[in-house]
Amino acid sequence: MAEQIHYYKTISGAARFAETGVVKSEAKLGQYLRMLRYAKKEPVQMFLDNPSDYAKIQKLFNIPAGTRWQDIYFENV
Repeated sequence: MAEQIHYYKTISGAARFAETGVVKSEAKLGQYLRMLRYAKKEPVQMFLDNPSDYAKIQKLFNIPAGTRWQDIYFENV
């Protein structure tokens, strides 16, 4: 099984990756996802508005408890 790389996207289309710490703009996201797949890594998109995904996002990105997903999505944090 390939190593999983978790990420989420914000309103601007920017993607933030947990395991690599990389932030990619919407314009460069496709190229980065292809590079990950070529390196035998499995990109896994998580969705901020999905409660189970958001719980995992909070752990992976060290987001404080009580932070609303909307604050992350709209890039206010």
